[in-house]
Amino acid sequence: MFIGHNMEVAVLGVAPPEVRRTVDLQSVFWAFLNPIGLWHFCVVCETAVIALSPEGDVGWRIDTDLIVDFAEKETVVSLRLDDAAPMRIDLRNGRVLGG
Repeated sequence: MFIGHNMEVAVLGVAPPEVRRTVDLQSVFWAFLNPIGLWHFCVVCETAVIALSPEGDVGWRIDTDLIVDFAEKETVVSLRLDDAAPMRIDLRNGRVLGG
């Protein structure tokens, strides 16, 4: 189980209930994305999109300008940024696709 809060994600164990690990996001947590069919899940932060493995290891990280809105469609997230052109990121591999 995972809990996103402040600037980190906590990886929780169920039996026994404990915090097994925390991941420093270096940006304020916003939301989890869990595209179907991928080995990892993604975290949208205030200024980054990050892929995390089920154990909490960082697979890739894309730093951005301030994210003001986002939309997920299948394995792509579209970002609306505060002071930069819109950006799309392929959630399978972290590749920036453009606006």
